[in-house]
Amino acid sequence: MYRKIFFLNPLIILSSIASGFIVMYNWCSRHPYLVFFSPKLVVWGRYLLAMGLFFLLFTAIRSFIEYLTRNTRESRRKLFFGLDTLSCLCLAPILLHRFYIPGRHEGNRYYLIVITSWFLLKLISILVIFEWKTLRQIPRQTKKLFLKTRNFWSKFFQKKEHNLVYFTVLITYFFILQVLAIRPTTLTSSLIPLSYTFLFSSLTLFIHALIKSYLPKFYQTILIYSFFLLCTLLTLDYLSYQLLNIHMNESLGALFIGGIRQIPQALEGADVQPIYFLFSVLLTLFLPYLATKGISYLPSKSIRFSIISPFILSFFALGTCYLSDDYVAKKLPLSQTQNFLSALPIYPFFIKSEGEKINFSHPLKSPPSSEAVKAALDKSKPVTSITPHIFLIVIESFREDYINEKTAPFLNSLRETSPQFSLTASNANVTHCSLFTIYNALYPHHWMRVRDQNNMTGSFPLQLLKKAGYKINALHSSYFKYFNIGESLFGSSYSILDLLYEAKELDSNVAKRDQLVLTKSKELTASFTEETPQLTTLLLDSTHHHYYWDTDFEPPFKPFLKAFNYTNKGKVQLELTKNRYRNSIRYVDNLVKDFCDHLKSQNLYDSSLIIVTGDHGEEFMEHGHYFHGTSLCLPQSQVPIFYKFPENFEKKVGKSITSHVDIFPTIFDILGLQYPKELLDGESIFSDKDSYILSFRPHHKHSPYQFFFHNGKEKLEAKFTDPENIYDSRGIEIIAIKDLEEKNIPFKELNGSKNKALDLFENPLEDLFMK
Repeated sequence: MYRKIFFLNPLIILSSIASGFIVMYNWCSRHPYLVFFSPKLVVWGRYLLAMGLFFLLFTAIRSFIEYLTRNTRESRRKLFFGLDTLSCLCLAPILLHRFYIPGRHEGNRYYLIVITSWFLLKLISILVIFEWKTLRQIPRQTKKLFLKTRNFWSKFFQKKEHNLVYFTVLITYFFILQVLAIRPTTLTSSLIPLSYTFLFSSLTLFIHALIKSYLPKFYQTILIYSFFLLCTLLTLDYLSYQLLNIHMNESLGALFIGGIRQIPQALEGADVQPIYFLFSVLLTLFLPYLATKGISYLPSKSIRFSIISPFILSFFALGTCYLSDDYVAKKLPLSQTQNFLSALPIYPFFIKSEGEKINFSHPLKSPPSSEAVKAALDKSKPVTSITPHIFLIVIESFREDYINEKTAPFLNSLRETSPQFSLTASNANVTHCSLFTIYNALYPHHWMRVRDQNNMTGSFPLQLLKKAGYKINALHSSYFKYFNIGESLFGSSYSILDLLYEAKELDSNVAKRDQLVLTKSKELTASFTEETPQLTTLLLDSTHHHYYWDTDFEPPFKPFLKAFNYTNKGKVQLELTKNRYRNSIRYVDNLVKDFCDHLKSQNLYDSSLIIVTGDHGEEFMEHGHYFHGTSLCLPQSQVPIFYKFPENFEKKVGKSITSHVDIFPTIFDILGLQYPKELLDGESIFSDKDSYILSFRPHHKHSPYQFFFHNGKEKLEAKFTDPENIYDSRGIEIIAIKDLEEKNIPFKELNGSKNKALDLFENPLEDLFMK
């Protein structure tokens, strides 16, 4: 009955939740040093903390009063606790009223007055309701209560023996991981691992002392296993960040973003066998168990301390972290501080890493709604001035600066006859976002919203071409199932497509699959006629890591890496990896040349529009990482974009730089096809509008929110102000401004980076946030 009334009372729980949320959310929002959580968990963390505090406060007071008045008449007790419950329920609306007064969220005086009045009302109720006999017994009963709890508090000061070697190993390992993560180069930067190792040490000692004093030995074993498991996870997180520039939670997020059914496909995309992934999970859980068992073999050197010592030390360590973080934030450049924040496996408590912000009057512009697209298609009567066959060749992980006479002689010659641009880039550095941008002519930060509209009618550019009389063919060396991108491009059941060919199911050899795609394309073009124009997309995968070619192909670049793995980061291994990449490019170059020769033999080459591009770039440690999808550096996004125009087509190119988002607007311009330009983000390369490139780094748990603008000379790296819901953002936070060589441009004056960003990219930024 006691527990039911005072610890499981739904009214007490409800009032605790309401009061705790209202007071603590308002207070914590003005005290960032209370935020011990990652940004996504800030609100939930504050809420749970507040609810717990108020619940403990309410139940402790009620339990104490119940104990002191247990000998009084039941009728008076019911009256008091009934009024007390009513006062708890009234407390939340009173605080809520204050919370919603416009412009009056600041200050604690109101809350202090309300809570004090609530306590005084409770005291008056005790004096009025209970008899004098009961009130006289309160001091004596209180003394008895404290005597009964003396045993509990005595354990708080009682010293216990602990294994000093175990703590030394644990704390040293944590410190080494911190140092490896940020690689401090100065005394200032070394304060971060030192201060947080101090905090970790004190908290570790406190938790172990608490468990050893009050719980059976079984719980001590669980605690030791948990700490070793934490060290294992931190190690994996460190490796994940060093290899892929993303923490382990983001790596796992990439696996689960498409649901459980998509996990095998995501593992396959990362070149990880499911059996290896399962083995890694089991090994991660088993290693801490071995370490727990191995403690008994450690030297028996012991140390004695009570709970109170590390408890006090923890508060001192917390203050040390606050002072060191504040000092580091003032002394180090913002970009370096942000690098520390992104690299550390455990997010610092107090350090601030906010860059200068540019705010706008309107939130981020949303993509066209499915209703707007449908209405535009219903009204459109697309007419084309010419109807060439269109071949769009997308090559996986294809870097523009690797195209030369030795590596890709045919593609290099094709580039020389194409319009010349000073910079060509993808709008994202992962495949699914790049394909979304190519086919939709929308920037990739829209891909989740467009995907989740559930209309599944496919991209507007493809639907418009379909209505203009084009047949749509898609041939992929792999398949379009990754991240469910296929249906968002081609509609439900791929209804837009006249031909879907996915070689993934036909052969396990990537290079062979590329050959199958080209062979099928040759068969397809044999039936092409002038009366029925066709858009054919070819997606080739041989240049994806591990970089492939067929056995009958003689690789020209030797020596090359024989056995590919993610840890080949030495200079020798790096050059061998690059040679392997060059060989895969040469192999694809031969395939594309063979296909174009076939088009010539069919008298289709001259009259066709041919576009060649890469879905994204590939980094080889130029900025500290391998592969793609990990940073905003140019090597991961700089791709070739070639246009081979139909014969007798003449039009002056206006753009000096271009990206994927411009491909379909350019196709429409070549065809002379009119379309509602507000439905697309890109501009034709024949447009004389100011050129810039907007490219995103995707985040698997959210819509892409980190991006760069590039005008061909300078580069602005930034992110939206509300990463979790980008369409609520009313501005950007500047990360860095860099030159053509991607070196940071420093600013000493106030608002220097903000003024420079507006000077360079004010118009495109306003386009992003236009109402």
